[in-house]
Parts: sequence; structure tokens; C-alpha cells
Amino acid sequence: MRTKIASRNLLLGAVALIAVACGGEQVSTLQLEDGQQLVPVRLGNLAKDIPVDGALVFPKTTTLKFESSGVVGDVMTAEGDRVRAGDVLVTFDRLGMARLEKSLAEGRMALSLALNDLNKLKIPNPESVAQARAAAAKAAIAADDASDRYDDLVDPKELQLASVENAIATALIELDDAEEDFEDLKNGKFPDDIVRDARNAFTFAQTELDAAKRTFNDAKLVWEDRLRIAKEDADDGRENYLDLFRYWLGVEATQAELEEEPQDLFEAWGLDLDVTFDRANPAYATGFNPAEENPDTRWREFTVWAWVNLYPGYRSIRGTCENTQFLGASVRCIQREFDAEFDLFDAVKDTLITVTDGASKAIGSAQDALTAAQDKVLDTQDDFKDITDGPDQGEILEAASRLGLAKADLEEAEKGLAEVILDVSPQEFDRAQAALAAARARLDGPTDDADRANDKALDVELALAERTLAEAKLLAARIQVLGVADVHRQQLIAAEAAVQAAQEIVDELEDDLEGGVLHAPFDGVVAFVNAEKDDQVDEESRIVDVVDPSVVEVRGVVDASNIGFVIEGALANVTFHDLQGLVLEGVVAFVSRVPRTERGIVSFAVTVRVEVPDGIEIPVRLTSISTAIVGQQTGVLLVPRDAIAVDQPGSPPTVMVLREGSIVLQDVVTGESHDGWTVIRSGLRQGEDVVVNGGATSTSQAPDIGGAGSG
Repeated sequence: MRTKIASRNLLLGAVALIAVACGGEQVSTLQLEDGQQLVPVRLGNLAKDIPVDGALVFPKTTTLKFESSGVVGDVMTAEGDRVRAGDVLVTFDRLGMARLEKSLAEGRMALSLALNDLNKLKIPNPESVAQARAAAAKAAIAADDASDRYDDLVDPKELQLASVENAIATALIELDDAEEDFEDLKNGKFPDDIVRDARNAFTFAQTELDAAKRTFNDAKLVWEDRLRIAKEDADDGRENYLDLFRYWLGVEATQAELEEEPQDLFEAWGLDLDVTFDRANPAYATGFNPAEENPDTRWREFTVWAWVNLYPGYRSIRGTCENTQFLGASVRCIQREFDAEFDLFDAVKDTLITVTDGASKAIGSAQDALTAAQDKVLDTQDDFKDITDGPDQGEILEAASRLGLAKADLEEAEKGLAEVILDVSPQEFDRAQAALAAARARLDGPTDDADRANDKALDVELALAERTLAEAKLLAARIQVLGVADVHRQQLIAAEAAVQAAQEIVDELEDDLEGGVLHAPFDGVVAFVNAEKDDQVDEESRIVDVVDPSVVEVRGVVDASNIGFVIEGALANVTFHDLQGLVLEGVVAFVSRVPRTERGIVSFAVTVRVEVPDGIEIPVRLTSISTAIVGQQTGVLLVPRDAIAVDQPGSPPTVMVLREGSIVLQDVVTGESHDGWTVIRSGLRQGEDVVVNGGATSTSQAPDIGGAGSG
């Protein structure tokens, strides 16, 4: 080796001297020394196997859940079962399915009733419309007759009746309502609509209470079950973490020690796992004589001594290792095991806190709703009892007072109408009413032509009063027609909303019923079953996972130093160690261009997709695989690695290249190297010859050489 370096330095020295003599042109006419040869710069592909640190996943995985809460009935599958699309896997129990079917039937009945109501309203009630229109027509005829009679007697003037007509119509309606209410209360009962409203309010409150009880019981049952599971998981996580301390260090960790991260805890203990578990450590290199216990250490010396001296697989133990380091299935990394178990313990603790908080809020909210529903039932029950017991004397007097006010309001409205029409004072209107009554009495009695002629003035007053009354009745009739139409419009809107709400409920109930039976979504394998008969579950419970084993993926990372070799579409070999070393060919389906850094190690995420051939079945719980991507850099300039030299640290790499019959020392920029070949980024051209020391490289060794430079 020294001879080769000395020979190269001698040649470089000669080149340098001649370069100085030639004004900087580094040229040598020396002949090649023994062991040196010229090799052409070639255009080719540099291939390299790139390891992937990753895990096997099934990309087509579906998790099945029920659409509603219930009790598990039949579980007709198990983990590892092959299923076909549509196969029944898990169902609710018969009682649960019956309840769902009953709810759906009730929902469909409610929808049918709502549709019937809507269809009836789409064709207006002919009787109510006809009655209202007939009344309006009669009132119009009467008003027209009265107007004609009055026109025959006096010269009419333009009358503005809008506001007073509305007041009279309102007063008439109020008077009618007041008379009905007073009659009902006087007879010892409330009006039917008040009794009906009170009964409906009480019934609705009872329905709400039943729903609140079910909600509270369901919430209590579901959250207590979730809390129980979370507590069990937390206890298991704590015990597993404690077992790890007992297993490796023979120590019973305290609760405070369990809360610290392993790396910080071991540092506080003064425990260096690599040193402690090193067989060369004099504290434990005692052969078959157990090490003495050291009161200054937190761990048991005997346990560590047993691992170091008695464990047959000691060479597979590592104290610490980088997270990105790929370890074989037989290698044990103590630090990594502690970190992983601590993370699991920490996760189940957080889950317990979250579930505890969620249970408190959910059950508390359900309890508040239940209490409010109970109070509402008591209130509506008291109201209904008060109404069914009948009105008291005060309520009857109040109704009588309302009736009197309604009559007074009507009289005032009529007086207002008279003032507009006749421009008379209220006193004059009162006198006119008295005169009208007297005139009617006289007209009804026997009279002669002379008397009638003398009563012309009375006829005019009578005609005016009749016209005024007829027009008021006409206005009331028209308002009645408009009221019927408006009520019909509002009823139609309400009916359409009721149909829509009923349809939504039916759709949801159909989903619940269909979701009470879980079917296989496609041909595949059951990877996970999380239900047993009589289990209480809800719509969030994960019941079954089904995977398609015909396609698998390896998802992992590639070291940053190798990412330049990896492209989408590159081939990869995946070795399944659990299947007697079966090797399947895959394709790189994804390469991230965003780096990730963990503990100072930079890597890139990659995904390798494998189409599993017919006749081969990949179990869903494989744990041991290794993956290598066949990385390539295509169409790059390549030279043997032995042609490149670096004189001193920091200086650029150089090669000796033959140009125009002379050897020139040329600076180059290099890329990746593999199998004795190096990529040249700049400084050389395809087809140029470079000097290689050692003679071990031949042109036949060039990797995947092709193109114009291969000759």
C-alpha cells in the first residue's frame, strides 16, 4: 500500500513540475507505471440495495361499527377467517333487532300519517272554503242592496272605511271568543282547546322524561363500561412497565420513578446500559460467581450478572441503539423496550384521564336533562290538574269581564264607523240607534201611505244604518275568507315540515336497522374481532376489521444518505422471515421529499407496494420482515473508485486523465459510490481515459454500463 501511494505521489510531483514549466498546464509524458491502467469514463447506471426500516401494513382495511347502541347477539366470525363480500359477521341480539324493527315500523307509520295529512291539505277543505265564500257572497249582496237602498234616498259620498272596518271585524271575533269562553267557564269547565293543550303538554313532558331516562341509563352504562376498560388498560400498562424493571434490572420501581422517562431516570440512577450490560464490565465479569450487591446502585447486581453471564443469547442484547437502526428479530434493545413500554403506559394514563373527564361530563349532562324533564312533568301535571278541576270563581269573573270589554269594544268600533260615514258625534250615534229601533218598530207595525211619507227622514237614517251594518258584515266575511286561506297556508307549511322530519327519522331508523347486522365489505380476511355475545356496544365501538390480503405495503423510512437512489417505480424485494424466508417483489409507490429528523438522524418516508401472487397467503399479524429497494442512479458518469485521490483533508478530489496524448491532473466533483465505482458530477467527459492504480478494475466490472461510452 505504501508503494502505491509513493508511486502516485512521485507521478503527481512530476506532473506538477512539468505544469510549472509549461505555464500551469499540468502535462506529463511519463509512461504508465506497473500496476496502472487506463479506464474510460463511462455513462451507466449505479445500482445499490437500499434497506428500509419499516413495518408491514394492509392498505385495504375496513373497520366495521354498528350504527347505534345495543347488545351483541351472534358473532359468526373469528380472527383469521376468510370471508366473502356480503357474509354476515356480527349482529345485534334478537331483542335489539326487534326494537330496531319496531322503531322503524313506528317511524314509517308516522311518515304515512304525515303524508296523509299533507295530501288532505293539498286539496283545501271544500266545506270550510265554501262556507266562508258563501258568507262573503251573502254579505256582499246584502251590502250592495243596502248601499243601493241608501243611494236611492241620499246622494252618497266617498267613504274611507279601511281602519274602522278592521276594528269592527276584530271586535266581532274577540266578542265571539269571549262569549264562548264565558259560557264554558260558567258551565264549570275550561274551553276544549285549553284542556287539549294542557293534556298534550303533560303527555309530551312524560315522553321527554322517558327519553331522558333512557339517555341517562345509556350514557351511564356506556361511560361506566368505557371507564372500566380504561382503568383496566391503565392497570395493565402499569404492571407491564413494572415487569420490565423486574425483568431487566430486578428492581421494584416506585410510582414516582414510573412517571419519569426512562432515559432521564437511568441518568438520575447513574445507569449506563451499554456499560452495565457489557461482559467486560469488571463488576459483573465474575464468571459463575454472582456479583455482590452494591447498596449505592438502584438496580440488583445479581439480575444484571445473570443476564451477562448466564443468558445463552447474551450477544443479542444491546443496551442502547438508535431508533432508526434496523435490528434483526433476535436482537434485544433494552433502552428501546423501556421507551416503548413507557410510551404505552403514558398513553393509557392519558386515555384514562380523557375517559374519566368524558364520563363525568356526559353523565352529568344526562343527569341535568333528566332532572329538568322530571321538573317539567311535575309542572305540566299540576297545570293539567288545575284545568281538569275546573275554573274557580275568579277565573269566571275574569271571563265575564273580558266579555264585557269585548262588547264595549264592538260598540266603540261601530260608533267609529258611524263617525266616518256620517260625520256625527257619539251622542248623535246613540240617538240614531234609538231612532233606528223606533223606526223598525214603526215599520214592523201597521202604517199607511201618509205615515210613511212623513217618515222619509227616518227611512234615510234606517237605510244608512242598514248599509253600515251590511258593510261591516261584508268586511267580517271577507276577513273570514282570508283567514281560512291563511290558516290553510300555515297548515300546509307545517304538514310539509312534518313529512320531511318523519322521512329523516325513517331514513335514520333504516340505517340503524341495516347497521344492526355487520357484513363483510369485500372478499378478505378478518384481522380483528372486538366483540363477544352480550357485549354492550355503541356506534363508536370498533367491532371487526376486514383486510384484503392480496395487496400489502411496507411503510418505513430510508436513510438520507441513500435517498438519491430511490425513485417511485423502483423495484424492491420484501423478505417474509415468518414464511420461511419467502421473498416477493414489490414496487416503490411513494417517496417523500420532506425530510424527517429523529434524534439527529435524517430520513425520508417511503412506501413499497407488493401485489401478492395467487396461491400465497400473507398472515395479518406478521412481525418479521426485511425490505431492500433496488436503488439506481441512471445515466451518470462513472469511474473506478481507485482513480480518485484526495491529497489532504479539505482539498477537492482529483483524477489523472489522458488528454491529447498527455496525462492531466483534473479536479472533479464526485457523487455516490458503490461496488468500487463512483459517480462523477463534473470535471470529466464521457469517453475520456483516467489512470487507475492497482490494476484490479477491469471494464467488465462496470455496473450496468450502456450507451455510447460502453465501447
